[in-house]
Amino acid sequence: MKTTNLVLTRRPNEALLIEPGIRVTVISIDGDGKVQLAVEAPQNIKVLREEAMDNPNSPDNRRLRGLEPIRSVNHRSRKPRP
Repeated sequence: MKTTNLVLTRRPNEALLIEPGIRVTVISIDGDGKVQLAVEAPQNIKVLREEAMDNPNSPDNRRLRGLEPIRSVNHRSRKPRP
């Protein structure tokens, strides 16, 4: 499969769109460089953490294999950490 890489600079509350209906928004960036993201996507799109896929018992891996339900989380109700 041919892939494309795109490197972007984003600030808190800025977003990027991936096709219609998929939005990734930067919520916060702490002093150690840890970035908190919010992903808005249709329910049929699975959003998983890549590093968790190496662990067969991780919740993300189990969700991808259909062993655990995917929970909908509303991150907009949470306030960004200071």
